Amino acid sequence: MKKKENKTELISLHKVSFFHWLILFVFFAVVLFLGFEAVKPFQAELSYRNGVLFYSKAQWLVEQHKDYAPIYYKYSIEELSLASELAPWEVKYFLELSKSYLGFIKFEDNLENKIELLKKVERICLQAID
Repeated sequence: MKKKENKTELISLHKVSFFHWLILFVFFAVVLFLGFEAVKPFQAELSYRNGVLFYSKAQWLVEQHKDYAPIYYKYSIEELSLASELAPWEVKYFLELSKSYLGFIKFEDNLENKIELLKKVERICLQAID
């Protein structure tokens, strides 16, 4: 009797055609892209919560230590701007951003800067309506 040899052949990467490599590359690129897009709403919510936290801290500091309040309004504006860029369909991000700008305007001394910031608030509110 002859003994059967159990040879397991490994798939050689040299035998895979260019077309199949291309399909594999496109598949992984699409999965990577969709993965990053799926994470954006979670990043936006995290930035929103940080922005609201900085806004509430700034409001508290207005009553306690007025010197530090504009700093926290700026932090709030940065976080809420990021949130509104990551998830532009969320209206609450734009409204909180406009509230932060309005709080920051109270500490601006230059009238031209105040007018510019108010126009920015107007644009943000109009963007929230659209």
